[in-house]
Amino acid sequence: MNSDQREFLPDDLNGRTACLLIGLLFGAIGFHLLTLLLANPKKIFAVLVLVECSLVASLFASCLVLWALFRPEWIRRATNRVVQHLFLLMAAMFIPFAVEFIILLLSGRI
Repeated sequence: MNSDQREFLPDDLNGRTACLLIGLLFGAIGFHLLTLLLANPKKIFAVLVLVECSLVASLFASCLVLWALFRPEWIRRATNRVVQHLFLLMAAMFIPFAVEFIILLLSGRI
């Protein structure tokens, strides 16, 4: 691994324990929300967005638990690419909210 790349997953026991606890928490929330939404859909768009978010949380949790227990090397290789894309996605999703906030601020509604 290059020295300019950052490690996002810890190797020590405390860090792996934290990954396990965070993974179990995200997994419980994600899987519970996913089952609730699929059992009782109200509005199709809201359900699709929430199902996607809960599925991502569940997959994230599963990867954290796998890392904490077994430390597979494919998760380490994928983290740098996934984290870079995730930051880009979050920034792209944040821009419309920031623009809307600025417009509301300038119009005097806030």
